[in-house]
Amino acid sequence: MLLNRVVTLLLALALLIVVGANAFRHITQSQYLEYDEFYSLERSHGFDKFNDWLSVYSLNEPTAKKPPLQYWLNAVAINLGMRDVTALRFWSWVFFLGLLLVTAATSLYLKPDNPWVMPAAILLLASSTQLTALARSGLLDTGMGLLMMAGLLTFLYARHQPRIWLLCGVVLGLGALQKAPVALLFIAVLLLIFRVKGDTEIRWQQLRQNRYFNRGLWITLILFLAWPILQSFKYGGDYLNVAIKQQMLNRFSPLRPESEVRSGAFDWVGWLWADLHWFAIVAGCCTLAAVLLPRWRRQTDTFAYAALALLVIAAFTLASGKIYSRYLAVLTPLMVCVSVKVMADLIPWKPAVFLIGAVFFAIAFPDIDRIIDGEERGHNYFEVRDTVAYIDRFREDSDYVLINLGLLPPGAYGYFGESRAPFRAYDEMDEKRVAKYLDKLDLVARNLSLLGMDKVESRAQLEQVMPGLQVLDIAGDTMIWRFRPSPEMTLE
Repeated sequence: MLLNRVVTLLLALALLIVVGANAFRHITQSQYLEYDEFYSLERSHGFDKFNDWLSVYSLNEPTAKKPPLQYWLNAVAINLGMRDVTALRFWSWVFFLGLLLVTAATSLYLKPDNPWVMPAAILLLASSTQLTALARSGLLDTGMGLLMMAGLLTFLYARHQPRIWLLCGVVLGLGALQKAPVALLFIAVLLLIFRVKGDTEIRWQQLRQNRYFNRGLWITLILFLAWPILQSFKYGGDYLNVAIKQQMLNRFSPLRPESEVRSGAFDWVGWLWADLHWFAIVAGCCTLAAVLLPRWRRQTDTFAYAALALLVIAAFTLASGKIYSRYLAVLTPLMVCVSVKVMADLIPWKPAVFLIGAVFFAIAFPDIDRIIDGEERGHNYFEVRDTVAYIDRFREDSDYVLINLGLLPPGAYGYFGESRAPFRAYDEMDEKRVAKYLDKLDLVARNLSLLGMDKVESRAQLEQVMPGLQVLDIAGDTMIWRFRPSPEMTLE
């Protein structure tokens, strides 16, 4: 048994190194960034740009949309001399490796008598095309997935080793500083499940008497509350409205009236198939089995992970706002752990689960290879930089810059632009939007003008809603325009 553990541990570490090295290929040479990666660059650069490491800046003003943890890490890496795009993606890659490792450790926790589940879990999670793409992006989702899975695992271990409550508290708090407090919500669900199933190791009265649990709880509360309290103190109560209500509650609340940007209720089915292909069917069946069949329903930990996976699916289905395929970073690791456990229980020969993982990884590898070596997607870093410089050639101190979402990622102007003045982004200009700018920006009283870039074909429409609009330059099919509203201007 000891030899098996040593062999499988070494195999798991070897797979981790190989998968990680493969995912890192070409990551430093890429010149293309996804739309939201420019937001990450802008926010990471904002700490130095505004000499303020206690606020996240977007559109050249403080934002409550995202917490600071990964942006801090990006900024530190850039300050240490790492190229900006490499620093942007380095931490997502590190978090991806951590997620593979924690998923393997969780699988071993659920099936301690079969160490082959560790390399199996690594191969199955590494077969995720979505996670491979996220590992090579500057987005926050691999970090969120890692801290969510690590929070759950430390919680489970802390039931038997109370000192781990301290580590659990740190992980849960950092999770709230990474993107969203998903792990905290899941821990609350676990406590409810354990209470309903009568788990004697998790009783609130006993926990309250455990000094390590109390210290861990305080660590979580401090890390969880420090940032929102600081931001609310600096910028007022609007922070909580944006960070909690708009970014979380409004997006996932099933009771909120459906918004115009609502995702399809079953988009997640297509996402899972594109992500895991045939293994998505196996994972779905294993997850349902762990919830419905007595054999696994009696195993509280396995049942809990499966229930959390179904909770995520229910949230995707009922969400009243826009959700994205990258949110699978929360779902896929849960389903992998449950699937490995169920398959290992069903098949007596222990290495079989590893061979199954190897088969599914081999099936997915051509798609993974295309993601790593395939054609570049997104916006060319240098072309975007030149576009921002082109806009700034015409910018005056009295201009309030507008960015057309179809022509330039807003985060790119915040990162490359010379100005520190706030700016806005729009998708289509109409009278209602112009009236909003006149009202909220108080352009006339502040003697400001609007400066923007748009398609030449939109000129007639822009002149209709902004009488007196001046075209400053035309380059190809785009133009730079300025609108200086007159004091007597009114809009119906």
